[in-house]
Amino acid sequence: MRILKGREQMALHVTLTLVIASLLFIAFGFLLWNALDSPFEKDPNLVKTTRPTTSFAGPGTGFATRIFWKYYEWKRTRFPNPLTYTFSASAGPTGCSIHGLLNQCMDVGGTQYLIEKNVAGGSVNFGPTNVLNGQQWITSFENALQNAVPEWWDPQTKDFRKENLVLLRYDRRTVLVLSKQASAEYQKQYPDLKPFAHPE
Repeated sequence: MRILKGREQMALHVTLTLVIASLLFIAFGFLLWNALDSPFEKDPNLVKTTRPTTSFAGPGTGFATRIFWKYYEWKRTRFPNPLTYTFSASAGPTGCSIHGLLNQCMDVGGTQYLIEKNVAGGSVNFGPTNVLNGQQWITSFENALQNAVPEWWDPQTKDFRKENLVLLRYDRRTVLVLSKQASAEYQKQYPDLKPFAHPE
């Protein structure tokens, strides 16, 4: 067995130190991310958007590869770049799932949408006729929710309800999607909710 020389030992020590520091940084990031949940996370009247489940690590994947993909997913989630996405043009507006497309908005832009439960099962006419990048597509869909008169089933009236929705921003990464009546109630309870505007 070859004995490592002084410089090789130092290089190995530095490498191991950097690896351990990186792992601690990633672990801290996950803990911090989980600790920053909004006060609406467990609200039974709201449905939160989710990202599609992806797995790059099969049964035979090594530890280093698993750590790399964990870091990749963490970085993509915490520092999204919607400008790297492209959405092709459609033939025109069609009925689209409110919850389904907000899931896609979250996956592209990183914003967590908390949707009024009844509204989440509704639909809205949407379909840009020109090519858009990710940020333009998100903005276009958010505008449709506020201006294209979405429709959803109201169990109280036992009929379909049609009205524009209200989007309220809690922080940079949290937006509530509510009916007009619900938005007034939430704004009274949570004064920090701001009228919707896109972050810079």
